Amino acid sequence: MTENPLHAIERMLERTARSLSGNALHPAEIIQRVTAAVGAAAADGVAPNRVVLTLNPADHERFRPAFRLLQREIHRDLDALEAREGLRRIGTRQVLLEASRDVPAGIPAVAALFADTAHAPSAPIPGATRRLRRAGDAVLVVAGSGPVRLTHTPFSIGRGPANDLVLPSLAVSREHAVVQATESGYELVDCGSRNGLVLEGRRHDRLLLEPGAHVMLGDVELWLEETG
Repeated sequence: MTENPLHAIERMLERTARSLSGNALHPAEIIQRVTAAVGAAAADGVAPNRVVLTLNPADHERFRPAFRLLQREIHRDLDALEAREGLRRIGTRQVLLEASRDVPAGIPAVAALFADTAHAPSAPIPGATRRLRRAGDAVLVVAGSGPVRLTHTPFSIGRGPANDLVLPSLAVSREHAVVQATESGYELVDCGSRNGLVLEGRRHDRLLLEPGAHVMLGDVELWLEETG
């Protein structure tokens, strides 16, 4: 009889868990939180296809050796959720593990996001050819969700499912903005959206994304972070 993978994870973590004070984070709790986050973020019958699981560094060290087993169980639960709720998904699902000191020990942070995991061009202008450039070590951080690596430019952001980063908010236009690489850094350009780009209370048609500068796209706040 095949052993439940969760039991293998628990055995791998048992000795480390005993050395921690308080209640250790259980793999079943992580799976439950991920499934709940994906279900809550689903919009218009479409399930998020990028899950970013962020743990406190201590928890990250405990779970990292068993992450492939945990990842497999997460995929199984999410497959069951999509079948049960009749959800479809655009693109390949990714489940990523990250560490952050901003996350309390024992409490996982889960970001369920919509992204073009195949790096496919999105919503090109008719008759135009869209050339993609590899981006550097930078991420866009979405408030309340988590980081999304800026893998290439131009990088489109909006409510529509064809965007590289999908923000499921009615205050965000279907094709809201695009990140472009310039000699001065990354520039965020408005695509004629209803609510525009707002930085420090002022609306802009385009602006240079200074690391840490918080920009509002409708009611969604995001900022750029350099990681290298």
